[in-house]
Amino acid sequence: MKAKLTNGTIVELEKECDCTHHTIPHWLFMDNYWKGVLSERLKNVEFIKHSYVLEAVLCNIAEEQEQRLGEKFRNMKRLGIEELIYE
Repeated sequence: MKAKLTNGTIVELEKECDCTHHTIPHWLFMDNYWKGVLSERLKNVEFIKHSYVLEAVLCNIAEEQEQRLGEKFRNMKRLGIEELIYE
């Protein structure tokens, strides 16, 4: 996976962990994982019949999404990444 740094340089992102089940940086792997989990949870909200339950579930998903994106952007800032390049 590549990234464009704030100085315009394109770099290959290095893996920062010892995990054997992924080849991208761990924080990106976890971001993709949680994005998938939250997406699946959103698909299930159509079955919720009570508005107060739906509201609670959607608020929880929004909070988790905010945490996910916050972690992603903290790591991008830490590494000086302006843009992720998905190949």
